Amino acid sequence: MTTNREVIFNLWYVYDQTETIYFLLGRSYAGFASEAESREFLRKWASTDHRVAQYFPVPSRFQTSVICDDGTTQALAVIHTRSCCTTVDKPLK
Repeated sequence: MTTNREVIFNLWYVYDQTETIYFLLGRSYAGFASEAESREFLRKWASTDHRVAQYFPVPSRFQTSVICDDGTTQALAVIHTRSCCTTVDKPLK
């Protein structure tokens, strides 16, 4: 018997004390029959998956350039954790 499975992800955003997001991490899996099973599976592995998750830079459309004190330029995300991101269950506060 063949069942349709969807791709599910554990995703993280890595940010600093100013809540500026610097990069993203993600790990994918084949989902389960129900959304509840998929969520439970992702929660179970979330505390360790980030150690082996794939790195993703913040997309360039969400970046800006900042000139540092030493004259170098650094690309930073313009996304902030409080302004746009939500968890599985509720918006972040």
